Amino acid sequence: MKAKFKRDDPEYRFDFAFPELSVDKRSDRAQTAPVELAAVDIPDDAGEILKMLMERQKQLGDFIASRDYAQVWVPAFQSKDLALALDVQIKALPEGQRPKTAQAIDQLVRAAWLLDNYGDIGDKAQIEQAYAAFSRAANEVQSACSRLKTKGQR
Repeated sequence: MKAKFKRDDPEYRFDFAFPELSVDKRSDRAQTAPVELAAVDIPDDAGEILKMLMERQKQLGDFIASRDYAQVWVPAFQSKDLALALDVQIKALPEGQRPKTAQAIDQLVRAAWLLDNYGDIGDKAQIEQAYAAFSRAANEVQSACSRLKTKGQR
């Protein structure tokens, strides 16, 4: 491998020798993300989206409590997608409620990204702090978006 550490530096050459293929020694559960959970079908109904978002919040809490940080990314990214789907629907809210709701959705998306990032690092304190921010934002989103009409109310 050749690398430069500064733009004007010369290239440094690094040689690495591997006597055999690397073996991932994590548990089988940590090696593979649950494929069925990686993609999420987002319904049109705001009530269903909120329900799914709260389920992901619980999944995150369970993974964090069991220190299964390698799995945090799945419900975190699904939550992000669900929140962004709600963001499209907030135009149905009264105009005065939209900015606060949009802000809560933004906070939730940021917290989901942080959960994914800190889950990769495995830093318990940062994960717990990001989850607390995620939970606050998720609860605010649920409160604000519960005013959106669901299919049954239309």
